[in-house]
Amino acid sequence: MLADLLDRFVDLGINLLAALIGAGAAVLVGVWRRRRRTSDVRRFWGAPRHPLTFLLPIWDRTPDGWRSAGILGTGDVRALLALQRTMGALRRGFEVKEAPTLRDASSAPALVLIGGPRANTWSASILEELGGQVLYSFAPDDGSIIGPGRRRSGHEMDDEDNGTDAALVLRVENPYYSAGTVYVLAGVSGVGTHAAARLVTTDVGRLLGRLRQDGVDEGGGFQLLLTVKIVNGTPQEPRCVEAFPLRLPDRASAPGG
Repeated sequence: MLADLLDRFVDLGINLLAALIGAGAAVLVGVWRRRRRTSDVRRFWGAPRHPLTFLLPIWDRTPDGWRSAGILGTGDVRALLALQRTMGALRRGFEVKEAPTLRDASSAPALVLIGGPRANTWSASILEELGGQVLYSFAPDDGSIIGPGRRRSGHEMDDEDNGTDAALVLRVENPYYSAGTVYVLAGVSGVGTHAAARLVTTDVGRLLGRLRQDGVDEGGGFQLLLTVKIVNGTPQEPRCVEAFPLRLPDRASAPGG
């Protein structure tokens, strides 16, 4: 009888010890993943030499009605929130402006452009400045992304709640401010823009891995195409399709300059 009780007590102790070890290991793995993610984010965004300026594609009503680009969409708001959370965790300064209100880009050394060229005037201006350096373009008819070989990636829905979207993520020297940087998060729709923001905040490890895989300097300029599936109305993890280096052409000028 006593031997049976002792055996049960030993088994219980072993099970408790195994559970404690498992719980401790899970906590350690979680801590390691958070630290790794934070390290990846810091590597991607670099040293905070300048506060970031987030430019939103907000448009006002005109005498003829709403401008053709529309008003701020849900995907753009989610992209901004993801960026704000990450910069807050990094304790990096930032400000938020409406794209049409920025008249002089030389006053904003570190620009983060949210939204594609049809919605954000500065995204359109940067892509125009980069010219042939960017291997992708946005189709004027439906806004889909045209890549090498005329391949198209766009917003395609199988039904109301399921489909795919695409986006470009760009990082390049600021053509309007020496030693500055411009980031472009340009989705075909707001879903793609939000996926691009996720890629540079919570999924940076995946982005850096793709840059290494494609032989792109992870600290330099790049252009990256991503796609994202929409399942039951919910965007899934972004998928990095391909990446290429990106640099400024020899000459660039601000819009209207």
